[in-house]
Amino acid sequence: MTSTYTTNHPEQQADPARTQAVGGAVVPVAAGLAGLITAMSAVAVTALLSHGATTTAWIVVAFGAVALASIAAAVVQARRSLPAPIARPAAGVPETTVPDAVLDAATAAAARERMQDAIRAERQMLATVVNNLQHAVVGIDASMRLVLCNDRYLDLYGLPREAAEPGLPLEALLRRKARAGTAPGDAEAFIRWVAARKTATAEVELADGRVIRITNRPLAVGGWVSTHEDVTEQRRAETALLLRAELLAGVLDGLPDAILVKDARDLRYVLANRAAEALLGLPRSAIVGKTARQIFPDATAALIAADDRDVITTREPTLVTERAIETPAAGPRIVSARCVPVRDRTGELQFLLTAIEDRSGRVRPLTRPLRLAS
Repeated sequence: MTSTYTTNHPEQQADPARTQAVGGAVVPVAAGLAGLITAMSAVAVTALLSHGATTTAWIVVAFGAVALASIAAAVVQARRSLPAPIARPAAGVPETTVPDAVLDAATAAAARERMQDAIRAERQMLATVVNNLQHAVVGIDASMRLVLCNDRYLDLYGLPREAAEPGLPLEALLRRKARAGTAPGDAEAFIRWVAARKTATAEVELADGRVIRITNRPLAVGGWVSTHEDVTEQRRAETALLLRAELLAGVLDGLPDAILVKDARDLRYVLANRAAEALLGLPRSAIVGKTARQIFPDATAALIAADDRDVITTREPTLVTERAIETPAAGPRIVSARCVPVRDRTGELQFLLTAIEDRSGRVRPLTRPLRLAS
């Protein structure tokens, strides 16, 4: 676009060198703005992954306001540096047409420097926020190149800062992880997974045996942001808990007495052993998750409810020496039972454990008088 400006010096012409200098100033500013917008998008998505919606909204609003204020100030200053139109010459003096974008070289350089200073300040602020996030964060652009990563990411994978410079291809980053012994077991499958550009979470086992939970979030501008969390200890604890549960189940199934455990809050059964299945005539799947009223006939359910109330009220065990009950599928039985409260470390009641002995088939021996030998 061009406009007609006038000059009192007809010999003055547009200087191509000045035009080129100004054009060169415009390009870095546009590129800087695009980089800033991309970085802010990455931080916004990352915050969504690590914080609640309210906290995230305030983070994005705060940085957006600072960024817009800085950019607006730089643009206003650049506009002020534009040369004012020169007054029209006297009649008979020719007019000269020059591009609107032509700026004085020194003024353009100063405006460019102010813009770059503002962008550097914003990037530093964003980097500070990213480095204070709870999880390791990495941003990859649409061409599969590294955009940013925080210090937690470098620590997690044992990488120095110089090994993760912006613009590094993802394949090269994985090779550097491999040299550090922290690459995913199947690097090619990992690349295919992240290249799918889908919101997804997966757990990846590293070459050093650690388990990392990775959540990928694609960005509307292309590329994606990932959060990485070391869940090795969590998985080990879960495995140990599972082994203990299996051990406990094995021990309980070896007992001759029926064992039934209820949640003290809603009185639903949470555990039943093999002897309990035999006593009730039901599989565990038909016992666990239900209350006594959903399993037993009304009269028997009422007796069990009364026993439960006594234990919950007194926090002491109750003992039933002998009682006739009606089972759901095994007919009437004669049983003895002991109900015990189970507390947590704070003393809060958590479960009710009932051990039941089936006495239905027991035959008491007859007492016979002794005979003296004749």
